[in-house]
Amino acid sequence: MDHAPERHRPDPAQQLLRDIHNRAVDTLRGTLPPPSDDTPKVRARREHAALAGVASLMPATAAEADLAARHVAADIPANDCLSLAGQLRAQAASMGREARGTYAALRRMQSRASRARQGRHP
Repeated sequence: MDHAPERHRPDPAQQLLRDIHNRAVDTLRGTLPPPSDDTPKVRARREHAALAGVASLMPATAAEADLAARHVAADIPANDCLSLAGQLRAQAASMGREARGTYAALRRMQSRASRARQGRHP
């Protein structure tokens, strides 16, 4: 009777899922730019969300995982740019209002100075 311990062989389907997951992680880490607040917590949260995006595309092979990860990696900065564009648009509108206000104040000041030089008072 042989009492040698039986070696546990990993389930090939589970190993494939791990390989696909690891491929997606490697691709994302290699292509995503660092977050603006580059702390371990923020980076982990972003990577987790990116992996969820990859998983939602249901890649079945490492090649599909690579393409899915590249799609997600390109989509994240695209969304960041859209958000930034909205913020910049709002900032530009605010600065435009400020510029018009200071221009109007300047014109009023110049008008009063002109009237004073002509001997008229405001």
